[in-house]
Amino acid sequence: MARIKVKRIKIEFIRTFSKSLDMAAIKEDLHKLIDTTNDEKLLEDIFMILSSRRNYKEGSLWTSLTEAQKKEVLASESEIGNESVWLSQEEMKRRNSKWLR
Repeated sequence: MARIKVKRIKIEFIRTFSKSLDMAAIKEDLHKLIDTTNDEKLLEDIFMILSSRRNYKEGSLWTSLTEAQKKEVLASESEIGNESVWLSQEEMKRRNSKWLR
């Protein structure tokens, strides 16, 4: 029993350690990219993305929907499994050709 616990702790430590290495590398690369860009719009976009994610709470989008919107989402989700309502790419191009010119 003690052996299993030690192995589990060791595996969790390795996962955490390797994940933090990946995170550190990602942060370092992101910092380099930010420091070397002169694209103000790109920097603003990155700032907005990071800022909005900081305040994000799991499920907040769903809870912000009205009941009618939730029903529509669920109805759309059920259509995904119904292949009879699917359209081919060619059919979509035909139907939307006036916007695809």
